[in-house]
Amino acid sequence: MTVIAELLQGHPEIALFAALSLGFFLGKRKVGSFSLGTSAGVLLAGVLIGQLRIPIPALLKAVSFALFIFVVGYRVGPQFFRGLRGEGLRLAALALILDVTGLLTAYAAAVLLGYDKGTAAGLLGGSLTQSAILGSAGDAIARLDRGPEVKRLLSDNVSVAYAVTYLFGTAGVAWFLSRVGPRLLGVDLAAACAALGRGSGEDGEAVPCEIPARGPFLIRAFRVQGPPWAMATVGEVEAAHSGRVLIERIRHRGGLLEADPHTHIHPGDTLAVAGPHDELFPLLKAIGEEVDDPELLAFPLETVHVVVTSKAADGRTLEELLRDRGRGVSLTRLTRAGREMPLIAGRHVHRGDTLHLVGPKRHVERAALA
Repeated sequence: MTVIAELLQGHPEIALFAALSLGFFLGKRKVGSFSLGTSAGVLLAGVLIGQLRIPIPALLKAVSFALFIFVVGYRVGPQFFRGLRGEGLRLAALALILDVTGLLTAYAAAVLLGYDKGTAAGLLGGSLTQSAILGSAGDAIARLDRGPEVKRLLSDNVSVAYAVTYLFGTAGVAWFLSRVGPRLLGVDLAAACAALGRGSGEDGEAVPCEIPARGPFLIRAFRVQGPPWAMATVGEVEAAHSGRVLIERIRHRGGLLEADPHTHIHPGDTLAVAGPHDELFPLLKAIGEEVDDPELLAFPLETVHVVVTSKAADGRTLEELLRDRGRGVSLTRLTRAGREMPLIAGRHVHRGDTLHLVGPKRHVERAALA
């Protein structure tokens, strides 16, 4: 153990990466349905490794903290300003109440328990899970009229108290909001979530052009034998299936045609039909027989990640966007501020959201530019 301690004390960069690795490992482990998460896991690992009293250069601390604050601001910035446009006053009032009550509670606990200023600051930051308090506390401690050893001790106490209370701050909030809060308010959480889903457009129907989780996106070649597809246009056929079945290419009299909504389908044509498994194979009886035509099916699917920046797309629902601009593409994921959002037809899309689209190159490029 002494050898390990000396190694880490002489090479603090090893300790940093060890804390990250161990933290990610701990954060992903589950006890029942509970897991710490990567942030709390890294903090816990840092507390454990920090017991070896590993010195970290002050410059590295400052740069790392500044980088962390930048990443947090970059991640939540768009949601912050959008929230101000909506319920700005209510959110500001809630933030003020939370800040004041948190500060008073931490101050009272520090006085009653005899904590020093560093521990009190760490208690405040960790319990509120506000990392910005670390920077403010560090700057305030640096300006104190105390000796270097006292300042170092106070700074260490800030970090330790923050890391320990952060664990309870995250887990405690999750437990309170899911268990205690609904009981205090007399709210049936399951019923409230279901009502919220219905209000957001989640009526049990999949988003148009969405790839369902239980079936892959398939492309097959079918030969048309007669009605109802024969003599109809591509647009009419796709509209009859709510856009979830797409005709990409047509082999007509031996030649290959790129399908568009106005292209007519004739008996004997071979169609490259794309769609989810559950939608595609029930159509066999309506279309005709499946055939092997490698040349017809020889076009690759591409996956693109589209970041929403357009004013025209901001605030519209997924259903509206896919109906107007989503022909030939499938939406597989929607991520917001790094978090994956449920694919609900009534889900509003905002600037900064990332849409994950799959489809033939010409379709995904058109959808991305739109």
